[in-house]
Amino acid sequence: MNPVAILGSSELPEGGMKTVLVGEQEVLLVRGQGQVYALQAYCPHHGAPLVEGVLSGTRLVCPWHHACFDVRDGKLLEPPALDALTCFGVRQQGQTIWVEPAERVPPPPSRPLGSARRTLVILGGGAAGQSAVEELRRQGFGGRLVLISAEPELPYDRPHLSKDYLVHGLAATEAHAHSQGGKPEQQEPPAQEEGSHMHSHPALALRGEGFYRAMDIELRLGRPITRLDVQTRRVELAGGEVLSYDAALLATGGLARRLEIPGADLEGVFSLRSLGDARRLVTSAKEAKQVILVGAGFIGMEVAASLRKGGLEVTIVAPDPIPLKRVLGERVGRTLQALHEAQGVRFRLGSKLAAIEGSGRVRWVRLEDGEILPADLVLVGIGVRPATAFVQGLELAEDGSVPVDASLQAARGLWAAGDIARFPDPQSGRPVRVEHWRLSQQHGRVAARAMLGLEARYQGVPFFWSEQYDHSLVYVGHAAGWNQEAYWGEPETGDFLAFYGQEGRLLAACGLWRDREMAALEELLRTRRAPPFSAFEAESFDLVSLLI
Repeated sequence: MNPVAILGSSELPEGGMKTVLVGEQEVLLVRGQGQVYALQAYCPHHGAPLVEGVLSGTRLVCPWHHACFDVRDGKLLEPPALDALTCFGVRQQGQTIWVEPAERVPPPPSRPLGSARRTLVILGGGAAGQSAVEELRRQGFGGRLVLISAEPELPYDRPHLSKDYLVHGLAATEAHAHSQGGKPEQQEPPAQEEGSHMHSHPALALRGEGFYRAMDIELRLGRPITRLDVQTRRVELAGGEVLSYDAALLATGGLARRLEIPGADLEGVFSLRSLGDARRLVTSAKEAKQVILVGAGFIGMEVAASLRKGGLEVTIVAPDPIPLKRVLGERVGRTLQALHEAQGVRFRLGSKLAAIEGSGRVRWVRLEDGEILPADLVLVGIGVRPATAFVQGLELAEDGSVPVDASLQAARGLWAAGDIARFPDPQSGRPVRVEHWRLSQQHGRVAARAMLGLEARYQGVPFFWSEQYDHSLVYVGHAAGWNQEAYWGEPETGDFLAFYGQEGRLLAACGLWRDREMAALEELLRTRRAPPFSAFEAESFDLVSLLI
């Protein structure tokens, strides 16, 4: 196909991005470091328009969930996207930019790394494990590769369990009830159509079964690990199977913490950690009216929003005086509380459950101050603990997490990633454990490269997003504690940036409706170019321009 003249060179300044039509296809033009590149216009993760993202050198950051790509060849640099960007041929002739309509997909790796006789075992089918097997094959590993998961499902998009999965699950049962004129039956939420955008329901499976067959990845699904002997490099699975490995990645994630109170084992008491949990929750919620959520963390707040959208009455019980104060500060926490209260959510803050009561099934909860609240369903969201009880021959941290170095190595032949890993924070150098989906994916990619003997260190910036009603809160960085706060805009108006610092240095930030600025902040933190904290305490300035 012949090249198409698109626009004048002067219309695309250095650092500029513009979406153009090439035939009937939208293409993103980018000028970075003096060169012009042409790429697909929408992120392959959830369809975000990449023109609304930021450019940092030749690194393109998606505005919604901060997947990163190299504009020179479309290469995937950071998750949560799984695939590279399609590229197009582009050239400048005089003052005109020409684009080839034919797509160019980055070629797969052609040179296997390491001995084909090696066996690599990935323990855990969550974000880190799934990311690792993909990266191992992407880097050309040609040996035996085994992915083990305690869950029976293919690796899936866990963040959606507390968000769209519940919303669509409840909507599906309600719609089915209306169409049948009677009691609803449980239905799986509809899968996302290819090419659809963020607000339609995404398919939960990250890859189909055919992908793992094509990549020659052996799956052991629904197979809990009963023992990992680090010294002998042997893994024992439920059912008796034993696997020996040359190198392994421990990525088993967390187990939901349980309430240690009377009635915690009654029918109708749930946690939300797995797809199976989510299915059972939807089934129970369609019969419920009054829901008690224990815990005012992100899971509790997200589930509250999802259940309110489904028409349930929700009360959040938590010992904290303000939701999420320890993570986001008092002003942002109160803003989120007000958002929920405007939607009809009730709060019992500064309170704890003394008991869950009922005859075989929950009927009410009793607070420590004696107040009784009716409950058809109780969801407990009080955090997780590392799933590492089966590990032998390795000294764990006090909380059960696995200490690792910057390459995520825990011992000879063993790496650890995701929720269970206690790793050196690239910003402070102190060991931290961070329970974020995207960070787990980052860890999986780093560990995979390190397992192959490639130079690999985790040097990223933690990032997460939380969807509550129609608000998407974005957070970058890591601030276990801070003594400085600054705000651009007013949290109470729902349009703001909040900055958290210590000793004059920016540690983290969060924001609502500030996607480009949050993407720029992640890059500034990653490249150590963030201004001193005093700059954020003054009037706002253009963060994106600091990347050019």
